[in-house]
Amino acid sequence: MESGPATVTLHDTVAVIEPGTGAIALGGAASIVLDLRAPTTDEAVHQTLAALIQGDVEFAQRTVRRFQGFPSQDSDWTHYEVRNRPQVQSITGTADAGRPIVVLTGRTLTPATATLVGGLRMHGTVALAGHDIFASVAESHWTGIADEGLVWRSSILRSDSSPWPDVIPADLGTTDLAEVLAAMDALSTPGPVTGEMTRAEFANYDRSAGVPDDTLTRGAMRAALLVAYGTFDLFYTYFDLVGRDIDDALLAGLDEIDSHTRGDRSAMAHTMGRFMHALHDGHGFYFDDGREDWPDGWMALQIQEIDGRPVVRDSRVAGLEPGDTIVEVNGTAIEDWYAEAMGRYSAASDGYRFVLATDELTEVWRGTEWVVQAPDGVERGFAPVASTWEDIDAVPWGGTDRPNGWLADLGAPSVYYVNMAGDVTPDESNVVRELAAAESTTGVVLDMRDYPYLDIYGFAGTFNPTGYAAPTFGHPTWVGPDHFSIEEEVWTFSSARHVVDEPVVLLVSHKSVSAAECFAQMVMDLDNVTVVGQQSASTNGTITNAWLPGRWQVTFTGMQLTNPDGTDFHGIGVVPDVEVLPTADDFAAGIDPELLEALRVLGY
Repeated sequence: MESGPATVTLHDTVAVIEPGTGAIALGGAASIVLDLRAPTTDEAVHQTLAALIQGDVEFAQRTVRRFQGFPSQDSDWTHYEVRNRPQVQSITGTADAGRPIVVLTGRTLTPATATLVGGLRMHGTVALAGHDIFASVAESHWTGIADEGLVWRSSILRSDSSPWPDVIPADLGTTDLAEVLAAMDALSTPGPVTGEMTRAEFANYDRSAGVPDDTLTRGAMRAALLVAYGTFDLFYTYFDLVGRDIDDALLAGLDEIDSHTRGDRSAMAHTMGRFMHALHDGHGFYFDDGREDWPDGWMALQIQEIDGRPVVRDSRVAGLEPGDTIVEVNGTAIEDWYAEAMGRYSAASDGYRFVLATDELTEVWRGTEWVVQAPDGVERGFAPVASTWEDIDAVPWGGTDRPNGWLADLGAPSVYYVNMAGDVTPDESNVVRELAAAESTTGVVLDMRDYPYLDIYGFAGTFNPTGYAAPTFGHPTWVGPDHFSIEEEVWTFSSARHVVDEPVVLLVSHKSVSAAECFAQMVMDLDNVTVVGQQSASTNGTITNAWLPGRWQVTFTGMQLTNPDGTDFHGIGVVPDVEVLPTADDFAAGIDPELLEALRVLGY
């Protein structure tokens, strides 16, 4: 809707104005009626009132919610927060003199115009004729949905520290202009507004509002998808990089649900997985907290992708050896199995999506049959069996369980190896001491192919010769429903007391994710660092989670994280300077090809 020029009609000494654009000539008018009975725009009303009011007027305080990211809805620590934020509502008047103003309202007002007119009436700047103004309208927000829309309450308004009454009554309850003109003298000095407030106060946001019921009707399934979609739409910051596949995925998921039966959690899990796939986020997980069907167990395996196939790198499973390739699952070619499974996982890189699907592959379900191919090409059948927790813990998730120390056994006695996997090095203090005490070091290998528990920010100072910064944390911030920005958080650090200036090789893999990548981002651009291995998971930033109807949960990266220099990281990740493509024969022979390549880079 567009407004035409403002119109001014003089009735003796009263100017009757219909809002619009352009200058307003009042002539010799001593008082004013602003006629809002006809539809107009918020901008036109504001512009016209600004021309009629003298000086600055602070007429109300609006309290809205300020979300700095989406606070995780579980009970753990969250990087994100929400607070109620007061906002002063004001108008700057440009009139050359003060004149009595009566606002003549129609049956309906927009929230913005109800705020402005209602606030000026509460302040005593204008009188009100026509219809009452409802505080609940002024405190609401309009969200358009196709050719319809939804009005929802998003704030609370106060004047002089007190909430507005539910109704700001008209001083003259008529929309007849002649009656208004006849009452101008009585309306020229509006009195105070009184009335009750029975509507709900503005509550503090409770991020841990409780676990939803696990009843899974088709309605709950649809609601789960819609709540997840709305949460991502507001707080997931990478759509500019990954695209909006999630829009079509939502519609496809809603169509799928039409054929689901009540309580079919397995079907819903597949629908949810295909929906989450479109998020393209390595932190984009979904969990069914109401499920009752669990695998019989898991297998103690480390599997790595080679030419699109899963190859055993490490095993504590009888009958499966390093170098074995799984080629078939229950009669389905492994390539087809992965194509379907990877379509139910969210990731920012194909390598990490393969990792997530492989986690499902290692689940043990009764009746599953594999076909396995040895390095010599001979195939055999295999029936997966569950491993003990002791065996599962004995197999590293990524890389190796090799301890920290000098690589004399590999012919490099002056090269120090650091296994940054959390299970091997939960604390960096011993490593820092050994590096500082070393008399002759020709190189350092930092193995970041697993997930770290140590202080990645402090440990990075051991390799940075000057002050350095962590990746930039960009918080998606909403102040009320209208104002969005990315608020950046920058952490800076000083170098450690002892800094390694010898050549360094950083090992990364498809399993280098999140905190592992964060460490890499702080050291990978140093002149003495060479990155070796495979592309990382391409996902960093603090995770957050949301509960959904039916007792589902989704998680996602809750911030826009960039490299310290401001360049994009999501979907790009840590790209190795030297890519290593292992073979099944390497694993069968017990060779760690990435580590050997690191030594070659260091001159061994």
